[in-house]
Amino acid sequence: MNESTSPRTPRRRFPPTAASVRAARAFVDSVLEAERVSAPSLSTLRLVVSELVANAIQHGEGTLDVEVALDLSDDDWLQLAVTSGANPHGAMPDVPQWTIAPPDATSGRGLGIVRELVDEVSSTAKDGVVAVRCRVHR
Repeated sequence: MNESTSPRTPRRRFPPTAASVRAARAFVDSVLEAERVSAPSLSTLRLVVSELVANAIQHGEGTLDVEVALDLSDDDWLQLAVTSGANPHGAMPDVPQWTIAPPDATSGRGLGIVRELVDEVSSTAKDGVVAVRCRVHR
């Protein structure tokens, strides 16, 4: 795992393995607890990072690390970004299409949950890399 040293924009890379979901969540927890973020915002970003990292590992390219980055520089907003290798077999849906799957579906809830939980979300795909950025009000 690689980690940045900037306290206002901490970031860390994780290998594309299932254990990284827990490690990414622990990273976000430690940073946001040190920042004394409100319990609702902490809970939201904890769930969001879990969903995004799990999706990156399950649907991503598979050889690139998953990067989790936080931006704490704004006093009103918290930003979380998850970056990973793009799925070579399909495009990521546009944000307006991120809905929660019906109860009988076996998957398809993660991005819809993320869209419902955060105040702002965007995604980009370029040169084999997908980045999802979310913002929540502090």
